[in-house]
Amino acid sequence: MKNPSIALIALCLCLVLTVGIISAQNSTVGGSLIVKGKISGLTIGNVTVTTEVFGQKKTFEAVLKEGKFEVKITQPSPTLYSLVLKEDPAGRLLFFADNGIVQIDAEKGKIPEAKVSGSLSNKEFNQYNTMVTGYDAHLQNIQEIYGELEQAGKLLPKQDSLEYIFNLTLQKKDSAIQSWVRIHYKSFVSPLVMILNYANDG
Repeated sequence: MKNPSIALIALCLCLVLTVGIISAQNSTVGGSLIVKGKISGLTIGNVTVTTEVFGQKKTFEAVLKEGKFEVKITQPSPTLYSLVLKEDPAGRLLFFADNGIVQIDAEKGKIPEAKVSGSLSNKEFNQYNTMVTGYDAHLQNIQEIYGELEQAGKLLPKQDSLEYIFNLTLQKKDSAIQSWVRIHYKSFVSPLVMILNYANDG
């Protein structure tokens, strides 16, 4: 990823300030969250929901009865959560949750593909992931073609054009991410997007 511009750094600072202000406003109404869910293909089990804010990990557990569960959480603001089933540890669902009620509908063996409703932040999180996944799939396809041609000894005639397309796609992805953040500057998801894409830039 290219080094962020001064304007982008300023935007990041504005996002942090915005989140702080909104968090303070939300704390006055209790900041309560209820995560309800149904897991098809599983009648009994154990559900664990975790979150980590500023290095402090919090874990919430619930027992699955007749395929349903409910977790009550007190939180200062909307944030990112991870849901895992003890009976299906390989699958993990990442989701954003706002204050209020969030509904999760999942299927055993397909936990990461669960449907999450009732959270605006999670809807925005999914929109961002869909956008990025499209670019990443294109980049992976170019890398695969590059590798196949290299292995067959036929890379040289097309190397420059493939590298040009790859770098151009990276630039388009970066531009799309910055545009997404500008449009969703009030979103709780935007600071995470900034961290994921620019935290390691020198």
